[in-house]
Amino acid sequence: MPQPIERIDVHLDGIGHLISDKKIEVPAYQRSFAWEKDQVTDLFRDINDAIRANAPEYFLGTIVLTPAANDKTHVIDGQQRIATTLVFIAEVRNFLRARGDVERAETIQSGYIAKRDRRTLETQANVVLNESDNPFFQAAIVENGRMEPVTEAHNRIQDAKTIASEFVGRIAAQSHEPVEALNDWLDYIDNKAKVIVVNVSSEANAYTIFEVLNDRGIDLSIADLLKNYLFRIAETRLRDVQDAWTSMRSRIESVEREQAIKTFIRHVWSSRHGLTRERELYDRIKERVTGRQQAVDLAVELNNAAADYVALYNPANPKWRALGPAVQDAIYALGELRVIQNRPLVLAILRHFEDGEVRRALPMLVCWTVRFLIGGSGGSGTLENLFSTTAQKISAGEITTARQLFEATRGSLPSDAAFRDAFAAANVSKNFLARYYLRAIATHDNPDGEYRISQHHDEVNLEHVLPQEPGDNWNHISAEDAKSWHKRLGNLTIMDSALNVAAANAPFDDKKAIYAQSRIEITRSLSDLPDWTLDRIQDRQNALAEKAVQVWPLAPRG
Repeated sequence: MPQPIERIDVHLDGIGHLISDKKIEVPAYQRSFAWEKDQVTDLFRDINDAIRANAPEYFLGTIVLTPAANDKTHVIDGQQRIATTLVFIAEVRNFLRARGDVERAETIQSGYIAKRDRRTLETQANVVLNESDNPFFQAAIVENGRMEPVTEAHNRIQDAKTIASEFVGRIAAQSHEPVEALNDWLDYIDNKAKVIVVNVSSEANAYTIFEVLNDRGIDLSIADLLKNYLFRIAETRLRDVQDAWTSMRSRIESVEREQAIKTFIRHVWSSRHGLTRERELYDRIKERVTGRQQAVDLAVELNNAAADYVALYNPANPKWRALGPAVQDAIYALGELRVIQNRPLVLAILRHFEDGEVRRALPMLVCWTVRFLIGGSGGSGTLENLFSTTAQKISAGEITTARQLFEATRGSLPSDAAFRDAFAAANVSKNFLARYYLRAIATHDNPDGEYRISQHHDEVNLEHVLPQEPGDNWNHISAEDAKSWHKRLGNLTIMDSALNVAAANAPFDDKKAIYAQSRIEITRSLSDLPDWTLDRIQDRQNALAEKAVQVWPLAPRG
């Protein structure tokens, strides 16, 4: 059980005074700067309205702090308000420096922003963000220097700086005594823009307070709620959970937006416990994870799974190279298809199957995904339910091979006949999907590999034989038919980009000469046809459908 809270101190303070009075650090495991432009603007406007109305106080909410090493203080809840307030104060400093009021600007610098250690002469900032955000925050805000943003959080910090600069400029422009007006603002931020400061004796207790304050999850992501829940119940294993969480978060944020963390956690959880909707995730985890060892186990599992999850974004990852070209091609295909509902199943396969079974299962999963996309059957919810339920069986040890996986799932998969019929009638509105389908068929037709079709979209383009806007060169096909048929797979092919530009909206006889130059057989063969009609489109699509059944078989190969 969690330890009782030993000591808690609660008092009111001005947020400016809090910033000037303490050395505040955002722990490494906390999320990055998250406020968007609207939230930054709202804070400044609300304080401005309070000042104009002569309001004796303006309440900014609660800030939870806990002691850290070297007389520093960790902020567990409230970093967005603290960081944004400091950004505003820094812009007041910059305004004064630009006016030549260096002495007053340096008073603000040393009072709120950063001080120089009298022994080492090193600059020590009053507010330090997490390890991802802090280099940019120190360069752009504390030092008012230039540094290119490299993350989304950096861009949000830059946006906050721009908004603050504009706001300071307007305050100054609207007053006959701009310095006094800005000093009035600083006085208000110092003493009247109030926060409830909750000082808790230990981090573990701080997470209990945090959870109580945010019991309804207001303005918090599921990932934030889960993180703080795990930290709270970790007790003496808190550092282990923090380290695993920090590593997991860094891995996911290296390939995705911060908001993707909750999707990743849901996929990991669904791979073990069956389909879990986002709205259910936090409660389901709280039901099952109730002690410190379980908190450690889940944090470590998430960190380990993050390595596989991140590898899915890179077919050249050493993990896939070690498993061979069939797996690399499967990872490339899963990325091209842009379907994430299958990820719980992918994670379960990677976690529990022997390498030889992984080599058979992942290409098979690509085939299933294509069949569902072409047929449009079931919808994303049904698809995720199927894949999550099957992943749960793998995690439980009920399925251990690719063949067993196929047998357990085949009743829910599109049959060869259903897939063939759906492919023969398919309109594909998303170019990236059409390009993938045609490249896969063309590669299947070229087994000896005398010409390897590039995977780069800027080198191989999608070509519409019947153009979307055919014009006078295509009078034998009505505009209405052209609109209905131009995205049919039978009307599409792939070409080297230079040839594609030349083809454009040319008449078919001119296009034939261009197609004849292609090294891709499904494109070159078009040059043998005497004309291009709706019947030709359907005939070609029927032929492609027959090939598709072979390219994307239901059962595992080998």
